[in-house]
Amino acid sequence: MKRDHIKLLLLVTGSFILSGCSMGDIYNSNSQKEAEETNFVNRFGEIASNQTWNTVAQRKVSINLNGSSSETYTINICSSNPAIDSTAQTLYQTTAGGGQTISATFDAPAPLRQVFVSRVGTDGQYYACAKMSADSTTFIGSFAPATVSSAKAQTRSSAVVSGDPFTFENTDQYYPSSIPSNAVNGNNLDYNGWMNNKIIYCTTGTITPNYWNSESDPRNIYVNGTINLNVNSAMRAFNVYIMSGSTVNLTGTGEFYGFISVAKGATLNITRSTISDNKSVKIYNRGTVTLVKDTYFNNNASIYNEGLIDSKDQSISFSAGSGNPTFFYNIGGTVNLDGLYLSSICHMYNSGTVNVSGPTKINKDGIWWINNGHYTTTSFLMSAKNCTFYNYCQLIINGSADFYDGTFNNMDDAYIQCKNLYLSNFLVNMGSRSAFYVRTKTMAYTPADGEEQGFKGVGNYYAFVKLGGTTSVSKKVHYDVLQFLGNLYYSIRLVDDWTWIWQNYVLYADDNSQGINYNNAYINDPTDDTCCPTWKVTTNDPVYPTVATNTIAYEDLGATDDFDFNDIVLYVYPDYTTMKMKVDLVAAGGILPIDVYFDETLLFSKKDGKMTNTTTKGSVIDSKEGIDLPTGFTMSDSKYTSLFKIKVNSTSSTNVINPNISAGSAPQALVIGGAWDWPTERTHIDDAYPSFDSYVSDPTVNWTSNKKAGKYVQ
Repeated sequence: MKRDHIKLLLLVTGSFILSGCSMGDIYNSNSQKEAEETNFVNRFGEIASNQTWNTVAQRKVSINLNGSSSETYTINICSSNPAIDSTAQTLYQTTAGGGQTISATFDAPAPLRQVFVSRVGTDGQYYACAKMSADSTTFIGSFAPATVSSAKAQTRSSAVVSGDPFTFENTDQYYPSSIPSNAVNGNNLDYNGWMNNKIIYCTTGTITPNYWNSESDPRNIYVNGTINLNVNSAMRAFNVYIMSGSTVNLTGTGEFYGFISVAKGATLNITRSTISDNKSVKIYNRGTVTLVKDTYFNNNASIYNEGLIDSKDQSISFSAGSGNPTFFYNIGGTVNLDGLYLSSICHMYNSGTVNVSGPTKINKDGIWWINNGHYTTTSFLMSAKNCTFYNYCQLIINGSADFYDGTFNNMDDAYIQCKNLYLSNFLVNMGSRSAFYVRTKTMAYTPADGEEQGFKGVGNYYAFVKLGGTTSVSKKVHYDVLQFLGNLYYSIRLVDDWTWIWQNYVLYADDNSQGINYNNAYINDPTDDTCCPTWKVTTNDPVYPTVATNTIAYEDLGATDDFDFNDIVLYVYPDYTTMKMKVDLVAAGGILPIDVYFDETLLFSKKDGKMTNTTTKGSVIDSKEGIDLPTGFTMSDSKYTSLFKIKVNSTSSTNVINPNISAGSAPQALVIGGAWDWPTERTHIDDAYPSFDSYVSDPTVNWTSNKKAGKYVQ
């Protein structure tokens, strides 16, 4: 498939502008023409025999609208992507019924390799790309065959991933309803008591297990009251059952293995910083677990939470050695933490509510993270080659999402929202009807060669990506830095330094993805009782880009040899729907009296003797609207462009300057697609546009995209 690079393809066609303004700008008689053309060739080289100084070309389009057969759509064929570029302009407009294939002919800049087609109907405003055919005559494209214009709020779904490491236990066995009748009182047991009794109950005071045993010979301790469980440096194996209404304060620094269960209505206060170093320790919770310190769960440690883990000022870190994985299950419970750190081999599953007031950090490959509930964090960092992160419900990142080297899977009907998004070698897979909303900033760094980076719709139905604020890319030339792929709607509010981006092909959308006008991209606020909020493409305020601009820039071929092409600059707006035209006089570098005509219609007169808008692009000097276009008018044909004439009234004669009719001679005017930025006063055109020299001998060169700051008006 040939790639469709999202570019602001300026409607500038390679016409070329000579600036010949001297301080006096004396317009020349025909007797000087030969010498002046020699002067031009001496500076720029030989002129191609087919050089017409006009690169506006007639192009065709063939695009399948799809959509509803009962709908009549308004169609705009645009110079660039209006979903991203606010300066996009309309090349052609029409109406057509859904299911039809539009065939039309219109003016377009010859270098333009793709156009974007806007389709507006009762289902909203969508964009599709049409790319240039191999014979460089026709833009060909299609809208997606099936359109989903909205997604309703969804609740959580099944979250079973083939190959995941999670084992979902029936935890009822860990929550006995009563203490066994053969349990002995452990409040005052000595060493022999601990060694000889395996079923113990405790009600009060500080309990220090005093024995040495193996993993296969644990003590079962039932707590019915409030105790301090002090685990000292000796190795212990025990299982602790904290009965409803009871409290255990876990202290000490000794290593132990076994499990602790916290019944509904019970409390476990962890006052130590490490739960497990080398042995297997599990915590089952249906009550409340509080952390007094930042707590580390190391080799083979696990949490199975169905209640409340509450520690707004403390964090949990999981760090296990190879072959000794740790697990964090939150099954319908609530977790409040200051930070959550997953490193080494550790895995997390959530189907409840997780609130992290600080960072969530993952910095090791091989980690599984599955969210089938509501997960909120201040920041989310993935900095390892992980491809096993799955969001089935709702992930809210109130600060930055730093996604480096991996893949995030936003599953069907799931939702991700963040303030800022940073991507580096990272792809977000988007399931059916899922949504991803960036509120403030998106930054894409240069990926490795061949890496897919950005967003990819992988479901049967369309997903939705909305990038608010500003979208930027790293300033290193590389194709496809930010990609929109597959069954995906995308909407971008603002792209930073768009001119640089389009020139370097760094944004890319494939054939299936469709752009949406940002103001038509609507997402409800997320709520706690749904996963993905309602999103839809609205019909509010559809964007119809303005009629395409063309520039005609005149030069008198003066012997002073400044070649700045700003003597007279016109912006021309032909509307092929109404067959009317608007013309703006935007610059006047000559000081002699002039009259501007279209055919026999006087458009402007300028007789003040002042140079205007030759150092900066100021306000329009004068404007004329409602000019009738002759039948067959096209900016690509010198028959019509030569109707734009400048009459220069010197003291001795009146000279007429117009765009060239015949090819191969030096230009008196250039026809340029787009709102061209002319050189500043007395700046040669090739100093402002370095590729201009090549264009003189080769009309296919796209010289207008390469310009030097400070050398042209801004």
